[in-house]
Amino acid sequence: MAENLSDESKIILQGFEKHLMGTANTLEDLIQSSSSANDSILYGMKALSLYIASLEDRIKAIGFNCKALVHNSNRLELWERLFPLRDWATNQEISGFPETVADVWELSEAELDMLLIKLDKLPLGGINDKRRFLREAIGLSRDISPPK
Repeated sequence: MAENLSDESKIILQGFEKHLMGTANTLEDLIQSSSSANDSILYGMKALSLYIASLEDRIKAIGFNCKALVHNSNRLELWERLFPLRDWATNQEISGFPETVADVWELSEAELDMLLIKLDKLPLGGINDKRRFLREAIGLSRDISPPK
């Protein structure tokens, strides 16, 4: 069919073809850029979802720890069991948490440091200072004396 066209018509037809090809390339570019934008949005939504989940864990741990602090504040005897606190980042029980009031005095300095750090407290001073900081951090009364 193109062979029956005049030279001018062929030139015009070639111009239309180039224009259409340019439009097609532009559409492909638009599709790719919108796909890329969608990927970015999806990535952002996933990141936001993970952040919200971590905040939920932190809020649950804080609520649980408030109850544990109240429970522990009523422990007056060395043999009484403590309510373990939870790690704010994971909402899991803090490993190495003392089981009884007396266990606080049996913790090594390294164990005290680890527990204080997990409770967002600075492990400063000597071992007796750290025990006092831990007792305060887990809700124990200052009136409790160490085992003899």
